Formats: sequence, structure tokens, C-alpha cells
Amino acid sequence: MHTSTEIPEVAVDGQVARTIAILGAGGDLTERFLLPGIARVVDASPGVEVHIVGAARTAQSRDEWRGVVERSLEGAGVSRSTIDALVSRSEFVQTDASSADELRALLQACPSAPLLYIALPPAMGKKVAAALAELELPEDLRIAIEKPFGESEADARELNRALAAVIPEDRLWRIDHFLGTPAAVELIR
Repeated sequence: MHTSTEIPEVAVDGQVARTIAILGAGGDLTERFLLPGIARVVDASPGVEVHIVGAARTAQSRDEWRGVVERSLEGAGVSRSTIDALVSRSEFVQTDASSADELRALLQACPSAPLLYIALPPAMGKKVAAALAELELPEDLRIAIEKPFGESEADARELNRALAAVIPEDRLWRIDHFLGTPAAVELIR
């Protein structure tokens, strides 16, 4: 992965459509880091169309979620057209991340190739993996999970095994809390 903040050329060329479904979308880090990182990639990449589906256990209306997205992006240093496009392509789906049925509904709500971004407490990682194991997953699904990965090294290894059982390694990312632009590029393309 690149360590600079430059947008790699591969993310700029060609049309890319991806839906980022954020489990734990009500968290502070989603608003402060994840959404602005995504917006910076979209702003610099005219061939990238991103839809954002917020998902959390606590209900929000579409308008409430779109308000969160807009407030987050207004301080991200991106164009008004990028803000308007991302806000208009944002939805919210109330989701219990440990429920296979609710994860199925969330994935079905994604209008383009889904990226399931797991921004949940460590104890939830294995529950999400177990629920996903019950589903027939889209072939183009990618999964990103934020650290910490479990509560101990043994927990992290168990979580890795559980995730490996549901998705190939080349479609799985383990992300630091701060999602910088290079990481966002890799997730979207």
C-alpha cells in the first residue's frame, strides 16, 4: 500500500462504482475520518462513483444520515459538487450486525459493488463474521475491518480465521482507525 497522500493513478483512470456500507456508522470516527477520506478520493477521481450506506443498530432517517454525511464533508476540503453527489447517494439501513438476515438486507440495499466497512467494537468482529458465514455473499464483496482486531492476540487470530472462512484475503483489509486517502483508494478501486 502507498504511504503518501497522493492519489495513485490506478484509482483515477476508468469508471469505478462501489457502495461502502458502514457497520457502526453512528460512531465518531466515521464522521471525523472515514467519510472525509472517502470524499477526498471521490473529489480527486472523476471516474469514481461511490454510494454510502450507513448502518447501525440505532435507527436514523435518511435525512438524519444525510445530515451527518453533509456536516462531515463540509470540513473535508472537497468541492461542493462532491458533497452534493455523496449526500444524494447516501442511505441508512438500521442493522444488527450480528444478524445474518439484517446483513443480507444491508448488502441487498447496495446499488453497486459492496464494500462492508466494519467500524464496531472488537467483540463484534467475530459475530459479524459468523453472521456473514451464513450468507451467500456477492462475488464482488470486499470487507474492511477497523482495529483493534479483538481484545488479545488470540482473539485477533481467531477473528482472522473467521474472516478467512468468509472472504479471500485479497478482498479483506484491516484498517487503522484513521483512514487516510491511500487506504481509501485501495478500498474503492
